[in-house]
Amino acid sequence: MYNLFVVAPGKNTIARKSRESSVTIAPTPKFSQLLAGEVPTESNAEFCSCGWPDHLLIPRGNHKGMDFYLFVMLTDYEQDYVDGPTDTPVCADAVSYCGVKDQKYPDKKAMGFPFDRVIKARTIPEFSSPNMTFQKVKIQFKE
Repeated sequence: MYNLFVVAPGKNTIARKSRESSVTIAPTPKFSQLLAGEVPTESNAEFCSCGWPDHLLIPRGNHKGMDFYLFVMLTDYEQDYVDGPTDTPVCADAVSYCGVKDQKYPDKKAMGFPFDRVIKARTIPEFSSPNMTFQKVKIQFKE
């Protein structure tokens, strides 16, 4: 349920599906499903519905290709680690955005870090620190 990447120094490759993200939620029930009595319960992932829809994790782009920046930031696991949930938590579908109800997980940083405060930098170099990287990417939608 929770994704924490502890890697060795050097080149590492991490691949995962959008549904495995710690910022997304599964599709929420459609109105017709709710009318049919298919109501979310505490035991399913849609109970709290906090997070970004997993099918919208990456922008669609367009047929010509749209330019974006991919932002990656690494932090020190030993410095930021807190004990994870001790039992099956309620409301833990997008822990990176929403945290875990009544627990400190996922880490010691403020929710939304490093975007939890006013950013006065006007350029990427002004904002960046050695543990951050920005990569230009082009997303092209093809039917």
